[in-house]
Amino acid sequence: MTARSRQGFKLLAVFFLLLSALHIQGWFEPAAASANRRVVLLHTLSPDDEWTRRATDGIMESFSDSGVTAEIFIEYMDITSTFWSSHVERLKDLLEAKFSTSPPDVVVTTGNEAATFALVHTAVLFGGAPIVFCGLTNEYLFSEFPEGKGTGIYSVPAHNLLISEIGRLHPGASIAFVSDLTPAGLRDLSRLNTSLIQVESRPHVIPLSGFSADRLAESIRKLPDRTVIVLGVHSSLPDGSPMTMKDTLALILRNTTLPVYTLDEDGIRHGALASVEGNGYEKGRKAGETAVRILSGEAVNTIPPEKSMADHLTFDYPMMKVHSIPRNALSDRSVILNDPADAAVRYFPVALLYMGLIVLLGGLAFFMKGKIAKRKRTEKNLTERTEYWEQLFQRSPEGIIVYNAAGIVLETNLVFRSTFALTEENITEADIAGLLPWEKGTLRPEDFFPEGRGQIREVEIPDRDGILIPATHLPFPLVSGTEKIYCSLVQDISQRKKIEEQLEKKGHFHEILSVITSRFILSPSYRDAMKSSLEDILALSKAKTAAIYRLSGRKGMLALETEARSAPEQPSLAGLFSSQQEEDFLWKSLLFRDGTFRPATLRPAELSQGERKEWLPLTQRGIATVSVLPLFLRDSFQGFLALADPSEEWISHSQEPVFDILRNSLAAAMERHQDELSLEKHHHAINERFTGVILALCQVSELRDVSTSGHQKNVSTLAEGLARRLGLPEDTVLGVRYAGLVHDIGKLYIPAEILSKPSKLTPAEYGLVKKHPEYGKDILSPLDFPWPLAEIILQHHERIDGTGYPGGLKKEEIRVEARILSVADAFDAMISERPYRKQRSPAQALEEIRSLSGRAYDPEIVEVLEKHCRDNTL
Repeated sequence: MTARSRQGFKLLAVFFLLLSALHIQGWFEPAAASANRRVVLLHTLSPDDEWTRRATDGIMESFSDSGVTAEIFIEYMDITSTFWSSHVERLKDLLEAKFSTSPPDVVVTTGNEAATFALVHTAVLFGGAPIVFCGLTNEYLFSEFPEGKGTGIYSVPAHNLLISEIGRLHPGASIAFVSDLTPAGLRDLSRLNTSLIQVESRPHVIPLSGFSADRLAESIRKLPDRTVIVLGVHSSLPDGSPMTMKDTLALILRNTTLPVYTLDEDGIRHGALASVEGNGYEKGRKAGETAVRILSGEAVNTIPPEKSMADHLTFDYPMMKVHSIPRNALSDRSVILNDPADAAVRYFPVALLYMGLIVLLGGLAFFMKGKIAKRKRTEKNLTERTEYWEQLFQRSPEGIIVYNAAGIVLETNLVFRSTFALTEENITEADIAGLLPWEKGTLRPEDFFPEGRGQIREVEIPDRDGILIPATHLPFPLVSGTEKIYCSLVQDISQRKKIEEQLEKKGHFHEILSVITSRFILSPSYRDAMKSSLEDILALSKAKTAAIYRLSGRKGMLALETEARSAPEQPSLAGLFSSQQEEDFLWKSLLFRDGTFRPATLRPAELSQGERKEWLPLTQRGIATVSVLPLFLRDSFQGFLALADPSEEWISHSQEPVFDILRNSLAAAMERHQDELSLEKHHHAINERFTGVILALCQVSELRDVSTSGHQKNVSTLAEGLARRLGLPEDTVLGVRYAGLVHDIGKLYIPAEILSKPSKLTPAEYGLVKKHPEYGKDILSPLDFPWPLAEIILQHHERIDGTGYPGGLKKEEIRVEARILSVADAFDAMISERPYRKQRSPAQALEEIRSLSGRAYDPEIVEVLEKHCRDNTL
């Protein structure tokens, strides 16, 4: 090829690159897009999820291939790795602000949660735009889309396939499920439980979720022999430090020889027996093609939902041999990697072709002439290769030094010289011994001459100016004719050392915070726990004083709860201001000034003159900085933690998620303490142990279904009032109260997606929900309460005419406590907001209950409810 031909090819390549860049820029540049074509791509999981990335690639490529130009806005529901209700509200506000004036033409969703969110909020957030779902596995969601408003790609849950194959290949084996406690990890665990419900012979499940690395390794080693390990989503440890699926799988394989299956597609490449192949790219491409059809003018109701290709398991052949699984045991949909039989069949024609080519080339070589031309080509190739190796040598990220057996330096690359402040003049005719001041570091000249291949180790090497540089050193001999040549690779690890040191400090910081947060669970005394925690916080933050302020009194004034000082002479935060009203006003103005309820730092010296005057008492007591940490529990403000003159390290760390755990623990302890004081004041006869258990069960139950948060407490309060109006004995009244607090505890056994379903339940789902009174009885029966709570909860859905469940009891067969609870439960449910219906007014709810008096509800209790409503003017 001539120089002119090569130049032409280069110009042609540059032209195509520029053309591609302009095409890509035109695709993603909003200004070039049609104003009438806007697409929202709403993901359930974050961009770190492999399936989500592949689905996105498929969707984007379908738009690119179609030639349809559109603005594509990508939103991630758990971009912060949370599924809390507060985050969903923030996402809702964000989307409403973004699309309220210019709604999109179509919304593409991936996963069940994104589809549910879009279905519920499409009218408000997206102007009623049609929805194209991708990867939908909940069939009831697919059936609930209004006609003409939704279509897309659905499939069978991958967990069903995995459980089915494990049951077939490992009959009778237990399943150990490993995941973290992120929303994606908890979702995997929930879907696994849902899949197990559908299995006739349910295997024993060993949950290993949210464990530290050491505890997980110990638990893996203790698993029974007949156990199969399933690895779900795992991206972090409980202390917040990262631990990827690859690292988790490596830890499992180091501690057991049991078969391991993964829900992540990459698990098969890192030592797992098998992994689920989710076909994310194919599903995404089909969903994108459907969206393109809608944008091209096709009506949604003319495009029926399509069931995507079924997921399959990919097996690793060497691991199949380890676990004695033959090929014929696998299902037809399974795929085998690294199978020597497949390799032999696949590459035999190629090998045969290569052999023919070799014979042909050998025959041609025999007749070839022009040995001189061949020699020139060889010399040219050698020159080019030498230039290539020279570039590789100089551009290596590691420092390289080459020297002979006498220690004379033959060659160094640019990285080596720049790392140790050397010039080319310093290297010329230099020897190893005099090159650097080795006596100041840990590496000696003799370490450069190993007998065989040397070992890589960490050392400290001084540069030309004597400054120590942490590095790794690997020496080894080279073969160069009869002369013995050596080479050393040196890599500067200063930056890595700094990061390791920062991580170590941060880990220690988080460890102490975890100890503080766990103290309220382990300590029986609130005062002792609070005092010890403040002392630990003082030591950790290096503050002068730490104080807890609590929201107290009917007027909601902030008052000092407790205080600790690092030394007696340090200033107190008590009595800073002339009145409690002024103190309350100033603290609240600092806490809520930007509406974020996040940690805040006050430095009076940086304030304006007017503001500085308000905080003058701080300066007078020698306090230069105050750091405040608001304490919230379920969006309820409890108080705040104030620190006088904390360290800058504490202030910088206070925005990290681990501080949310500290805040929640302090707030929960304060709320629990107030609840305990209230119970002690009004019910001295109640055993504290039962009270704590009931309150804990109530909180656990309500955390299961955030849409009904507060419902059990409301029902408890109303039922207690009705019981008192009926003149029942005090012990019976208390039984009604505590039964109300845990009457829905049985819903812990119901899958979360059924509890939060925004539409009518199917008969099978409703039948499962109707089991929750029996589940509640099973949970409470082993606990020896002084009241018949288990029986009350079992009967609270029975009806006077015998149409209730689960026993179909009538009239006096139903305990009076359960009859009261059924009326209070129905009334509070009607006046509360639910995902599947709007709330009713108290008058409407009372009218409906009155219409069912004598049939579903006890007439006497209904009459008492009417009086209660009138007296309290609900």
